[in-house]
Amino acid sequence: MHDGAHLSVAHHRDPLDRMLVAQSQIEKMPIVTGDGLIARYDVTVIW
Repeated sequence: MHDGAHLSVAHHRDPLDRMLVAQSQIEKMPIVTGDGLIARYDVTVIW
């Protein structure tokens, strides 16, 4: 069982992007993106 992801709608309104952030947090994997809003979350961003 996972601890879950910690998201805030205030950073990004796109539900698919929030799902990618949640998956990144759960799997402890970086996200490859040029979207600066995703970098506001507690994830490692590569770009």
